[in-house]
Amino acid sequence: MKAAPVVEDQCYISHYLVTNNLYILYFFLFYSRIYEKTPGLAEKQFRVFDKIGNLKYSGNK
Repeated sequence: MKAAPVVEDQCYISHYLVTNNLYILYFFLFYSRIYEKTPGLAEKQFRVFDKIGNLKYSGNK
């Protein structure tokens, strides 16, 4: 009788991992479509991240 909760926990954990992986897959597929349809998006985002990085580390100089 003690084995049943372990099996239920394993099913719950495997369901959680599969669901989580599907969310991650959907996230990457969704953003890859946005990158396909918007040619300069990666360069714009890189410039924004570069500015954020410069602001973040400018006080440490």
